[in-house]
Amino acid sequence: MSPEQVALSFRMIPKGIFEIENKALRQARIGSLAQRYGMLPWFNILGAAKSEIASVDEDESTFILPESDAMQIMQKANEIAQGMTQQALSARATQSPPLGPPGAP
Repeated sequence: MSPEQVALSFRMIPKGIFEIENKALRQARIGSLAQRYGMLPWFNILGAAKSEIASVDEDESTFILPESDAMQIMQKANEIAQGMTQQALSARATQSPPLGPPGAP
């Protein structure tokens, strides 16, 4: 391929150190926003994660589960938590109650 053909077929977009610095700043800013406002109901934590992933030129499907998989995981976690709670309550119920006030012989 001749240099003329390359020049006609491709367009070079120079990318330098400033773009890399800007990516790092963007990630830090998004992370800071997510940390600061992530617990508030109006903040879109998934959107922040998608923005951070996009800023490193990665595919978001590698990091973010489909909603149906996430729902199944949450349901299983709730089932396990309920089982552990029931187990703790039944263990507490089988223990003998204290005979007197705390600190009494």
